[in-house]
Amino acid sequence: MDAKKTQKLTTSELFGQLQQSLAQDLPGTNLSIALSQYGIAEVEIGQAERQLATDIQKNILTITKDYLTGIWPDIQRNRRSMEAARLDYDAVCQKRSRCTDLTKQRALDAEKENKKAKLDEQIEFTRAVLKQATGVQDKLTSGLKEMAATQMRFYTICLDQMKMLTEKLENPKF
Repeated sequence: MDAKKTQKLTTSELFGQLQQSLAQDLPGTNLSIALSQYGIAEVEIGQAERQLATDIQKNILTITKDYLTGIWPDIQRNRRSMEAARLDYDAVCQKRSRCTDLTKQRALDAEKENKKAKLDEQIEFTRAVLKQATGVQDKLTSGLKEMAATQMRFYTICLDQMKMLTEKLENPKF
């Protein structure tokens, strides 16, 4: 049960292994040498593809999923609560401004202060949630930078493997 889960091979890795297997079936021929070398290059590219996919999953997709399933619903819920608190406060303010009875004015003043306190409390709570969103934004920015670096490494590996393969296959000994 504790055995490490075997990773699924990428298409390039499978193709490379197939070419290496085919090269073993044709020993000692120029074609087998070319297939073997090409197979090695494809396996290397496939490993780079897998690393790219892993890094994208870790640096972007996980952070985005956590944001969309965790923080975004909180932001929306708090936005609605804040809007409701603001509307309640505005309604009391309008009632107070239209009221001419001194006794009712005092009651509305107390209600207005209560609604203002609830609105201020909701504003502070919403600010705290938005700070979390800012933290996620920083993580996403960092993740995007890392993803760009990972993509650059991937393309560099692909380019290096193809250059090396081209040089080997252009060699007159082939």
